[in-house]
Amino acid sequence: MMKFIRNTLTAAALALALTACGEPTQQVCATYIEGIYGNDPAKVMSTFNTNDAAPEKVREVHGKLKLILDEGQKEIAKRGGMDSYEIVDEKRAGNEALVTVKVKFKDGSVDEHQVPLVKVKGKWYVTNM
Repeated sequence: MMKFIRNTLTAAALALALTACGEPTQQVCATYIEGIYGNDPAKVMSTFNTNDAAPEKVREVHGKLKLILDEGQKEIAKRGGMDSYEIVDEKRAGNEALVTVKVKFKDGSVDEHQVPLVKVKGKWYVTNM
């Protein structure tokens, strides 16, 4: 699962210098996690800062993200799908934050992810790792 998450973020980083989570950080993280595990690239993309990106690059990243999420669904399905998630910690330093999310699967297994965030012009975004 970590490879899946890492590949998702790498694809986004390769195509754009993306930045985007939110309280507001937790809301953005929730959207991000729901998008990843719900196979919804548009939802994931909404957590990235694409304001200064060329439209064709945004479309390219969206397409790559869709392929990665489709592939990741196989691993998620092996674990019975996502049961729930919980934000267990958040650390902030200025315009940066690191949110720790615990994801529980229907087979009883658990993954923990750290989602890095940055605040740009008053809005929180998931950042590439």
